[in-house]
Amino acid sequence: LTVLNLSWNQISDGGLQELDHVLACNSSLQQLQLGGCGLGAEGVKGLAGILRSASSLAHVDLHHNLIGPSSIRVIGEALASRSMLLSLDVSENMIGSWGVGDLFSFLPCSVTRLNLWNNRIHAEGCRRLAGALPRLESLQSLTLRSNDIKDAGCSLVVSSLSRGIRHLDLRENMITEEGAKAIAENLPSMRKLSCLMLDTNLIGDDGAK
Repeated sequence: LTVLNLSWNQISDGGLQELDHVLACNSSLQQLQLGGCGLGAEGVKGLAGILRSASSLAHVDLHHNLIGPSSIRVIGEALASRSMLLSLDVSENMIGSWGVGDLFSFLPCSVTRLNLWNNRIHAEGCRRLAGALPRLESLQSLTLRSNDIKDAGCSLVVSSLSRGIRHLDLRENMITEEGAKAIAENLPSMRKLSCLMLDTNLIGDDGAK
């Protein structure tokens, strides 16, 4: 088994523990999708066992669950030894500014794609991100859409991204011309950037210059 998609199924905590037992001897799982499954603190404990045992795991999708700051730390710890991990989608959860810092402190350097859309990260979370982003040298795609990071958070993120970043999504973040200026100043260091998404902000005419 290399791909397992159980998205949009209400899986109980006991169900995840049983799944952990079933997958314990499966070292070939590469893609795990559990989006919209209602995973909270207890469910994440069972999930952590799966993440720790899946040594070939490359893609994890946990979007639209109930994952908060303490739960994302458990997930991060479980993923820390997954050296083949390429993408992680934890969009539409409740990670918060402290949770995102904990996640980044554990993420393996192999990650190329990270989706953090709508997680209440704010500027404080970006400050914690900024300290960890330089370590993720393989990161090519970062989505921070709808996190209310504003100009301060925008500036922190764009000044810390690796030179290999190709896709940056900062939509719906209350960014004004000051944030746009910070992006422009850092564009020369993001030489591989091919897609920059800034729609639904507050940039205006001056910021677009």
